[in-house]
Amino acid sequence: MRKNQYKEIKESVYKKISYSGDNQCPFYFITLQYGFYDDNGYLIDFNTLCKYWDKTEVGKTVRLVRNLLRETFGITKFYAFTERHEGQRDQYGEVIKKGRYHNHIITTSIDNRVVSNPDRKVKRLLARLGWNDKSINELPVNTLDEYKVQLLETCIQKANWVNRYSHSIKTEIIPTKQDLKRVVEYCLKNFNPSTELDFTDIIDFDNSDFYIQ
Repeated sequence: MRKNQYKEIKESVYKKISYSGDNQCPFYFITLQYGFYDDNGYLIDFNTLCKYWDKTEVGKTVRLVRNLLRETFGITKFYAFTERHEGQRDQYGEVIKKGRYHNHIITTSIDNRVVSNPDRKVKRLLARLGWNDKSINELPVNTLDEYKVQLLETCIQKANWVNRYSHSIKTEIIPTKQDLKRVVEYCLKNFNPSTELDFTDIIDFDNSDFYIQ
């Protein structure tokens, strides 16, 4: 593949997210990392840990997150990307063990009406324990955007593998199209001439809305 083709494909992915249907800023940029310990601080069983290296199993959790966000907040568009953690290398720099997977997700935003007039699902989230065993109602939230992020992360914590420790979920608000372009390029950073990865290895098309206008 020619070098300029990488750039063209990345630009195409950005445009598809940016201009599809009613998509508009702000978007959310979510990173999910799957930890080795459960909600109570106990080491997760070996069979489950092995699934962190299985792309198909990781996709099941991404699908669950997508469904949770749609059912709870009416999120209209969801775009998922898969990436490996850095693997183990020998003294010569050769990879001897590939890293486990983690995910990057871009979604459309939560409508203000979901917050101003919460239904039963959202009200249950407000009382659900999150970071530091505190509910959203007990956390200091200064803006509407912060409030939405707290709701979003608390909802995602209901998915298997996503425990309640703060490093499991990181959410960033994408306020402008230029910021969105930066995030898309970050999600596709391993799609370049120095790797053997195709963009289909990185984009989780099965759990994304690239084919929906």
